[in-house]
Amino acid sequence: MVLLPNTAESQAKLLAQELQQAVASLAHKTRQQGERIHLSASVAVVMALNETPDNLLRRLNLSMARARHPLTRTA
Repeated sequence: MVLLPNTAESQAKLLAQELQQAVASLAHKTRQQGERIHLSASVAVVMALNETPDNLLRRLNLSMARARHPLTRTA
């Protein structure tokens, strides 16, 4: 979880996309067979409302579940 105080939702989504791209650009070459392992990241952005921390985490977990869906990697 990353908290971005004083950040607009559009800025947070842009940062999330940049994070995904940075992770995707990484690849690890295995020692034994020389295969490349490609990485991906599921990212979700939720804006904190006037709510309890439990409710915010609940919404974040739901957004992360949607982001893990194979058709879309951001929520």
